Amino acid sequence: MAALTAGKVIVAFPGHLLLREPARRLRYKLVGKGDIIFYSQDDVERIAAEAGLQNRKTIRIDSSGGVFVLVGSRTTEV
Repeated sequence: MAALTAGKVIVAFPGHLLLREPARRLRYKLVGKGDIIFYSQDDVERIAAEAGLQNRKTIRIDSSGGVFVLVGSRTTEV
């Protein structure tokens, strides 16, 4: 996504949450959505760095099941 935009990238990553993680896995399996991958803040930061997002902020939203929202943009050399 970062390679396809000149603007901002906004991505949500499901985070680990002890009580909600097993329920979420079961729900995805029951409705046939496949497996779900959970991320730590370090995972999100690594992914952002590998994507070349220089200006970035990671926000954890606990009230939404421990989701990490990544907002970032690539810088270009002038």
